Amino acid sequence: IDTHVHVVSNDTARYPRQINASATHRWWAVVACDTAALLRAMDAHGVAAALAVQAVGVYAYDNSYLLDEVASGSRPVAAVAAVDVEAGGAAEEIMRLSEVAGVVGVRLFAVSPGSSWVHTGKADEAFDAATRSGLPVVLTVFEQQLPPLAPSIARYPTLPITLDHCAFP
Repeated sequence: IDTHVHVVSNDTARYPRQINASATHRWWAVVACDTAALLRAMDAHGVAAALAVQAVGVYAYDNSYLLDEVASGSRPVAAVAAVDVEAGGAAEEIMRLSEVAGVVGVRLFAVSPGSSWVHTGKADEAFDAATRSGLPVVLTVFEQQLPPLAPSIARYPTLPITLDHCAFP
C-alpha cells in the first residue's frame, strides 16, 4: 500500500490549479500524475491500494479532483482531504468530509507562508472535529511548529495523528 501519493488532473478546465508558495517545484508537470497514471503504476509494481493525499501546493484546499476520483469506491484509492484551518468553518468542513465516500483522513496543513493556526485555539477545534468524525489527522507542519501544538495533541490522546513528511526535519 502506498500511503502518500498526490494526484493531479490534466483537465485544468474542470479542475483549475491554484499553485501556491508551498509548491517548491513543479513535480506535476514532469510526468502524468492523474489517477489513471497512478493506477497503471500500481498495477505495474504490484501495489494493492493507495492513499491519495490532497496536493495543497497544486490545488490549495479545493479537494474536488481528489473527491471525484475516490467517490465511486470502485478504485483501490482512498482520500486524505485537506482542510484550511486558517479559514472559518474548518470544524464543519471536517465533519462534512467525514460523510464523503472514500475519505479516510484529513490533512491539516501549516507549511504555507503565513500559516499561523498552530499558535491559536484553531488546532483544538480541528482536533475535536476530527475526533468526533472519526477521521485521523495528517498533520503537515514544520518541526518548530510542534511545541506549540503539543498541548493540543495531548488533549486528544485517542485521535490518530500522523506527521506528514516527519515534520520536515
